[in-house]
Amino acid sequence: AALRAAAAEGATVLGVRVAPEPTGAASVPDPGTAARILRALAEIARRAVAELCPGGLYASGGDVAAAVTSALGADGFAIETEVLPLAIAGHLVGGPHDGLPFATKGGLIGGPDAARDCLEHLRAACTRRTLGPTSIAT
Repeated sequence: AALRAAAAEGATVLGVRVAPEPTGAASVPDPGTAARILRALAEIARRAVAELCPGGLYASGGDVAAAVTSALGADGFAIETEVLPLAIAGHLVGGPHDGLPFATKGGLIGGPDAARDCLEHLRAACTRRTLGPTSIAT
């Protein structure tokens, strides 16, 4: 419901990440739990992309990015630019969402504004994609 509401309000980019742990919380107790969390995130992302057709997709963390691209049926993604050190942007390759703008960064990479910078990069890419190429009359 929250994703649908955000899309209805004009959100164009879907972001997927594991929520930060509250201060003093224990880490994920076992690899099985971590795998279930990744599968759940990937399935939610798959459903959201299919239903909401976002203009771009952001994933924080290599495991999250791999799980999400796999769930979307992509072969991977093509890197077009480095948004900031160890944060990249490009587009999905293969599958039903081939060409969807995509950005990812390592989960522990960058400061507090790193995710925002990736999202802003995708929003700008969505705008360029929507406007399409421009022509100049002479």
